[in-house]
Amino acid sequence: MKKGSPLIFLNTEIKADYPYLYIYGRLEDARSICAKTKSFYHYFYVFIGDDQFPNDLDSRIHEAINFGKFENGKYIHAVERVFRTTIMGYQPNGAIPMYKITMISYRHVSICQRMFESMGYLTYEASFKYEDRFMTDLRFADRKRVV
Repeated sequence: MKKGSPLIFLNTEIKADYPYLYIYGRLEDARSICAKTKSFYHYFYVFIGDDQFPNDLDSRIHEAINFGKFENGKYIHAVERVFRTTIMGYQPNGAIPMYKITMISYRHVSICQRMFESMGYLTYEASFKYEDRFMTDLRFADRKRVV
């Protein structure tokens, strides 16, 4: 398969709660492909402002979810401070500090998003579907989605 060969058919499948994503496709020459990843985690951004970042996120998420835990009692894979420009308008001082919250399971993103918003914080890119986030980050282009 040549690098950059166009896909003429694409479908995705998610396995369980963990980040197992299977991508099925067909190339122009009718060859089938299947790509599998076990290491892509869903993430979103939170603008905290001048407030201190809450250290007890896993326990807060557990209370909001009210059922089993993942990976040794954790829901958060990573928290990273980044600088981003929002799509909501011009920022006179350039990019603003935000936190990139990377979740272990894509199923808990919306719960975590609601938790932050109930605390008065702004969230960004939390509504991206897991498959779309993966394909956007890997720069899949000109694809036809099959739902």
